[in-house]
Amino acid sequence: MLWLSTLMGEVSRVVVKMAM
Repeated sequence: MLWLSTLMGEVSRVVVKMAM
């Protein structure tokens, strides 16, 4: 499931952006 890992990467990047 490549799309799943890509989705997780996008979600974690947004979370990191919000955490800042």
